[in-house]
Amino acid sequence: MRRAFLACGVVVMLTASGCAFLRQFLSTAFQAPTLAFKSVALRDASFEGIGVDLTWLLNNPNSVGLNLAEVDYAFFVDDKQVVAGSPPRGFQVAANGQSDLLFPVGLKFADVAQVVQTFLTKDTAHYKAQGHLGIDTPLGLIKLPLEKDGDFEVPKLPTVRFENPKVTNVGIQGATIEFPLSVGNRNSYPLPIAGIAGGLSIAGSQVGTLSTGNLG
Repeated sequence: MRRAFLACGVVVMLTASGCAFLRQFLSTAFQAPTLAFKSVALRDASFEGIGVDLTWLLNNPNSVGLNLAEVDYAFFVDDKQVVAGSPPRGFQVAANGQSDLLFPVGLKFADVAQVVQTFLTKDTAHYKAQGHLGIDTPLGLIKLPLEKDGDFEVPKLPTVRFENPKVTNVGIQGATIEFPLSVGNRNSYPLPIAGIAGGLSIAGSQVGTLSTGNLG
């Protein structure tokens, strides 16, 4: 009985010593991952809203892969918080490499401005992203801060100019008047315009309607 007890005690002491050595080895060999802001990009711009994609670059200098354990993220436009997406928990961070982390935002202008038309008169809007990522590592959970602010371009209304009209299809019941339009995009990115419609008045009396159909 005494010999069995002593043998068991030696095993426990060696195991504890081994764990301490392993922790010391990991703390010396393991390098903390780093997180850096990479880019902001606009997508799906319209007069109702805009898509904003923020990308961070996560660098893992270690020979083992890491997992994204938690995400705490908030996105603000003109100091008003809007709904934003984030990478899923469990996202794999490659060993000895870099991984892009995408944070997409689908911004509806009505969520940040009571009058959307007033918001569209601005040239830019201010955004702020903040929070942290929790990375699961051999040393435990490591938290990396997320923080970035800047400005993005607000869609501008297109310029519409009437060219000289011309009369076509004259008949007993009436005539068709064509109004050539010159439509200009003042933005640095493509902007969809479904169509232009309105009414036609001559000498104060409404005599017809205007419609371009789908402009694409």
